[in-house]
Amino acid sequence: MACFAVPLLAGVASSVVWRKKKTPALWQLNLLFYGAGVFGLVDHWWNNELYIPVDAAVLQADLLLGCLITVAVLGFWGVLVAIARVSPEAGRAMGLKEQ
Repeated sequence: MACFAVPLLAGVASSVVWRKKKTPALWQLNLLFYGAGVFGLVDHWWNNELYIPVDAAVLQADLLLGCLITVAVLGFWGVLVAIARVSPEAGRAMGLKEQ
Protein backbone atom coordinates (compact mmCIF):
# COMPACT_ATOMS: atom_id res chain seq x y z
CA MET A 1 0.00 0.00 0.00
CA ALA A 2 1.09 3.62 0.03
CA CYS A 3 0.60 4.81 3.60
CA PHE A 4 4.35 4.81 4.26
CA ALA A 5 4.87 7.43 1.55
CA VAL A 6 3.37 10.29 3.58
CA PRO A 7 5.75 10.03 6.58
CA LEU A 8 8.68 9.61 4.17
CA LEU A 9 7.65 12.77 2.32
CA ALA A 10 7.30 14.55 5.66
CA GLY A 11 10.83 13.35 6.47
CA VAL A 12 12.15 14.81 3.22
CA ALA A 13 10.35 18.10 3.93
CA SER A 14 11.72 18.23 7.48
CA SER A 15 15.21 17.50 6.11
CA VAL A 16 14.94 20.58 3.91
CA VAL A 17 13.89 22.68 6.91
CA TRP A 18 16.63 21.12 9.05
CA ARG A 19 19.31 22.16 6.54
CA LYS A 20 18.32 25.79 7.18
CA LYS A 21 17.79 25.54 10.96
CA LYS A 22 20.06 22.90 12.41
CA THR A 23 18.42 22.36 15.79
CA PRO A 24 18.42 19.15 17.82
CA ALA A 25 14.60 19.20 18.03
CA LEU A 26 14.22 19.28 14.24
CA TRP A 27 16.77 16.49 13.93
CA GLN A 28 14.66 14.37 16.30
CA LEU A 29 11.54 15.13 14.25
CA ASN A 30 13.42 14.12 11.14
CA LEU A 31 14.39 10.79 12.67
CA LEU A 32 10.83 10.14 13.85
CA PHE A 33 9.38 10.77 10.36
CA TYR A 34 11.96 8.56 8.66
CA GLY A 35 11.49 5.87 11.31
CA ALA A 36 7.73 5.82 10.74
CA GLY A 37 8.19 5.67 6.98
CA VAL A 38 10.81 2.93 7.07
CA PHE A 39 8.71 0.95 9.55
CA GLY A 40 5.73 1.13 7.18
CA LEU A 41 7.91 0.19 4.21
CA VAL A 42 9.38 -2.84 5.98
CA ASP A 43 5.95 -3.88 7.27
CA HIS A 44 4.42 -3.77 3.79
CA TRP A 45 7.44 -5.53 2.29
CA TRP A 46 7.20 -8.27 4.93
CA ASN A 47 3.51 -8.81 4.15
CA ASN A 48 4.02 -8.65 0.34
CA GLU A 49 1.96 -5.47 0.07
CA LEU A 50 4.43 -3.21 -1.74
CA TYR A 51 2.19 -1.85 -4.46
CA ILE A 52 0.25 1.28 -5.27
CA PRO A 53 -3.48 0.53 -5.25
CA VAL A 54 -5.24 1.03 -8.57
CA ASP A 55 -8.59 1.77 -6.94
CA ALA A 56 -8.86 5.48 -6.10
CA ALA A 57 -10.85 4.82 -2.92
CA VAL A 58 -8.22 2.42 -1.58
CA LEU A 59 -5.43 4.85 -2.47
CA GLN A 60 -7.30 7.67 -0.74
CA ALA A 61 -7.78 5.55 2.39
CA ASP A 62 -4.09 4.61 2.37
CA LEU A 63 -2.95 8.20 2.03
CA LEU A 64 -5.34 9.21 4.79
CA LEU A 65 -3.78 6.55 7.03
CA GLY A 66 -0.35 7.94 6.14
CA CYS A 67 -1.55 11.41 7.14
CA LEU A 68 -2.82 10.02 10.43
CA ILE A 69 0.54 8.36 11.09
CA THR A 70 2.35 11.61 10.26
CA VAL A 71 0.07 13.65 12.55
CA ALA A 72 0.60 11.10 15.35
CA VAL A 73 4.39 11.39 14.95
CA LEU A 74 4.13 15.18 14.94
CA GLY A 75 1.95 15.10 18.06
CA PHE A 76 4.37 12.80 19.87
CA TRP A 77 7.25 15.10 18.93
CA GLY A 78 5.23 18.07 20.18
CA VAL A 79 4.83 16.40 23.57
CA LEU A 80 8.59 15.77 23.72
CA VAL A 81 9.32 19.41 22.86
CA ALA A 82 6.82 20.59 25.50
CA ILE A 83 8.48 18.40 28.12
CA ALA A 84 11.88 19.78 27.09
CA ARG A 85 10.62 23.35 27.50
CA VAL A 86 9.19 22.67 30.96
CA SER A 87 12.23 20.73 32.13
CA PRO A 88 15.52 21.67 30.42
CA GLU A 89 17.22 18.73 32.16
CA ALA A 90 14.76 16.32 30.53
CA GLY A 91 15.28 18.09 27.21
CA ARG A 92 19.01 17.55 27.41
CA ALA A 93 18.49 13.91 28.41
CA MET A 94 16.22 13.41 25.37
CA GLY A 95 18.69 15.14 23.08
CA LEU A 96 16.29 17.98 22.30
CA LYS A 97 18.45 20.65 23.91
CA GLU A 98 22.14 21.17 23.47
CA GLN A 99 24.37 20.19 26.36
